[in-house]
Amino acid sequence: STEDSVEAWLPRLPFPLASILWSYQASQDIRRQTDVLFAFFEAAAEFTVTILLSGLRADPQVYELTRDRSGSVLGGEALTRSSLGSWRVIGENLSKTVREVLSNPELRSPLLDAFRCSQQSLQALSQKDLFGQIEEVGNLRNEWKAHGGIPSDREAAERLEVLQSKLGAMFPILTRMFEDFLLIRPSKSEFNREVHRTDIEELQGFATPFRETTVDMIRALVTNTLYLQERGASDALELIPLVRMRAGVPAENACYFYSRMGDDGARFVSYHQARESEMTEPDAELAELIRELGSPLGDLDLS
Repeated sequence: STEDSVEAWLPRLPFPLASILWSYQASQDIRRQTDVLFAFFEAAAEFTVTILLSGLRADPQVYELTRDRSGSVLGGEALTRSSLGSWRVIGENLSKTVREVLSNPELRSPLLDAFRCSQQSLQALSQKDLFGQIEEVGNLRNEWKAHGGIPSDREAAERLEVLQSKLGAMFPILTRMFEDFLLIRPSKSEFNREVHRTDIEELQGFATPFRETTVDMIRALVTNTLYLQERGASDALELIPLVRMRAGVPAENACYFYSRMGDDGARFVSYHQARESEMTEPDAELAELIRELGSPLGDLDLS
């Protein structure tokens, strides 16, 4: 059953996604479960976009070539106010870009260096199946919202069953994407003239406290910043701050996803916190990133 699969699947996902699924699993309210599943699909799209955009921006050459692509909706307007649809379209564009660059022998090596991972792992991260599923979920949400009125208990249960089937279809996709990666958060590091011996938390599954371990890295990692590390690698990809974790109220490890940019700063939402489910904070760096992505992208010459 889907419920049994979720229980077994949770430990294999990065915490930002696993924590949402645990919130779904813990509830018995059909309408809340439906809302949480919609949030999970949007979070999965945004989290994937965060990874792909982080890797493409990690190498100036690759990033400038990427910004020359045409026909993309990746722009400041799309990111000023995010939605399931905007993350889906942006993700489709970015994953297609990664696959195209990977097919070019001259650009493949710098792209893999930028993502700090192997070609096989990057192919899994940039597969198009994820965003095909996200599109189907988006169509369902639009259809149900356009239906109007409050659904009956029977109709609500039927809708949840449909979403649960979509969740089941996501299991193998996200497993392929993340089975070779760890989401990590460094706490402290010491350089011994050869490597940076770094204490990290492995942000996997929904349970806290997270597993702590020490790894040797070829470069220094920024404390309390999220990184994606290929298992066994001595390097990691720093993630841009569209997904954040905060200590303190409402929880020791609260995860927040970027929602929109306003006059008072960047607004983030949490899909697994009952208290303080939103936060807004000034962020000049993120605001600049949104502006930076505002110009249209042109055609990438991969010949």
